[in-house]
Amino acid sequence: MGLIYGLDSSGKIPPPDEVWALSQAVGVMADNLPSHLKLPSVFAVGGSWLVSGKLLAAGAFDEVTRLAREAVEIVARVRGHGGRQ
Repeated sequence: MGLIYGLDSSGKIPPPDEVWALSQAVGVMADNLPSHLKLPSVFAVGGSWLVSGKLLAAGAFDEVTRLAREAVEIVARVRGHGGRQ
């Protein structure tokens, strides 16, 4: 058992006796964040959509803040207050 980073390209998760928890970041966007959060083996979700290099280079910190708030609201809606299932 141990920490496994992400799902494979088919979205399959290894058998439960081989998995402790998953952290998903690749391919995650606001529109598919809920589907990742609903997987019981996924404990954390991230993605470059939250803080892209373009936004940082442009100094668009208000947009970064808006995206982060949107992500927090999605987590609260899917997993409840505190983000845990």
